[in-house]
Amino acid sequence: MRTISFDKYLFRCSSLGGLMTYPEKDTLSAGPKTILGSIFKEQIFGKTREIKSKYLEKGKLVEGESIEMYNQLKGTNHVKNSKRYNNDYITGEPDIISDVLVDIKSPWDYTTFPFTSESLPSKDKGYYWQLQGYMALTGMKTSTVAYCLVNTPDGIIYNDMKTTAGQLGLHVDDLPDDLVQEMWDSHRYEDIDINIRVKEFVVERNQEDIDAIYKRVELARGYLNDLNQLLT
Repeated sequence: MRTISFDKYLFRCSSLGGLMTYPEKDTLSAGPKTILGSIFKEQIFGKTREIKSKYLEKGKLVEGESIEMYNQLKGTNHVKNSKRYNNDYITGEPDIISDVLVDIKSPWDYTTFPFTSESLPSKDKGYYWQLQGYMALTGMKTSTVAYCLVNTPDGIIYNDMKTTAGQLGLHVDDLPDDLVQEMWDSHRYEDIDINIRVKEFVVERNQEDIDAIYKRVELARGYLNDLNQLLT
């Protein structure tokens, strides 16, 4: 079977967080190897598995609304970027790229909105590497992760209610009224001042970390090439 060369494979900036586990090491840990294994199978079989979740679905559906709210707060007129940037190692499409570089995140609900956090939440550190990648691609010196708390679309809430009902062994129409009201209310924020519905974290360009990304990409490409032995 024909082998595939990964010598010029470009890694998406959104995937760098998973790739940059223990960035100071010259070896790949189990996590990155699992990710690379999935990439290898996608390339070999010519198929891509779309990752679906209610969190990702909301993020996609409300992205425009989140950018609009961000503009309203900032007094700007940014539009969603549609240009993909590439270099010899990585590829990415920042949400906003003009005089500023901003990546928009739309939390699931108020419980996952980092309102009280003083720095980028540890669970979201992958965003740090994503922004380093974007800055490497665009030449920007600073960037921002902006969490925008907007309403969850009705269809997603209803599907979540059906899931909850199933877990309770009920039909969605039989859910207790107070639970239904609570689920709807927890996803409605239009009556709350937008000044407290946008939380920003600045990420400064770090050339050492960008160099570490490039080094890890080279290591990952070598691992992917080695996986070709499975085809012989």
